[in-house]
Amino acid sequence: MKNILITGASSGIGEELAYQYASNGVGLFLSGRDTKRLEGVACVCREKGAIVETRTVDVCDRQAMAGWIGGISNQY
Repeated sequence: MKNILITGASSGIGEELAYQYASNGVGLFLSGRDTKRLEGVACVCREKGAIVETRTVDVCDRQAMAGWIGGISNQY
């Protein structure tokens, strides 16, 4: 399975990247600051067959981002 992490996935370029990569056999790890919009993006990606995990986090919060990314890398 291919795993892809996208920051800023709740809008703009990050959102579009999530839609483009979403397909069967793809694991998407999506982050953004707007939980409602992020979950909407995740729903569309799941409908396209992707396995999606979301996290509401601000990329400016280095500690939170490091924890999230570290947790993902420990799983996979």
